[in-house]
Amino acid sequence: MKRFIFVFILLISFMVSGLTISEEIKQTSKSLLLPGWGLVRVQETAPAKIFAGSEILLISATLSFYLKSEYELNNSIDYGSYTLTKDISEYPSDILLKMESYNSSDEYNASLYTKARQVYPNNIKKQIEYVESRTIPDSLSWNFKETEDRYNYSSMRANSRRFREFMLYSISGIAINHISSAVFTYFKSSEFFKPVEFNGGFGINSFRISVGVKF
Repeated sequence: MKRFIFVFILLISFMVSGLTISEEIKQTSKSLLLPGWGLVRVQETAPAKIFAGSEILLISATLSFYLKSEYELNNSIDYGSYTLTKDISEYPSDILLKMESYNSSDEYNASLYTKARQVYPNNIKKQIEYVESRTIPDSLSWNFKETEDRYNYSSMRANSRRFREFMLYSISGIAINHISSAVFTYFKSSEFFKPVEFNGGFGINSFRISVGVKF
């Protein structure tokens, strides 16, 4: 993903610096790379400030949501380790997820028998394989002494997921802001650089002057 973004930036930079590319494309590329940048060139400072301001707000929100998500996730690990009196920082993510729903690994392991019978109602061998393949070993066990402790742990992880979801929404907003800025710049620059024609005549003769408006 990082490599794709790097190549994308290089491509846009090349397009902007190319001498044979029309002004409309140049300014559009600038606004696609940095919202509002191309609008400054076509003297649309008000919308340029709006796009640039939106970019700053969206990036700030994305960073804030990311930090909050990581904070809640780390808090859940610290809290779980404290209440369980064992370090769970190296537990796999799927185990940490199961801990949200079960007070102990024994409770989870016991539930496997019921699930196995539901999945393979007429096959004892498959039921045994199902249970054995999913049983949590003692090295990854847990036991919340109070259900409230598990609720608190689950709440922290839920908050982390919620902030991560908000972060993804913010990233989508950044993408939309870039695209909207580019589209708006294209139409504004097309008008700005469009040749202005003057028609006139003297008697039976007439003339037309086409002036390209470029600054």
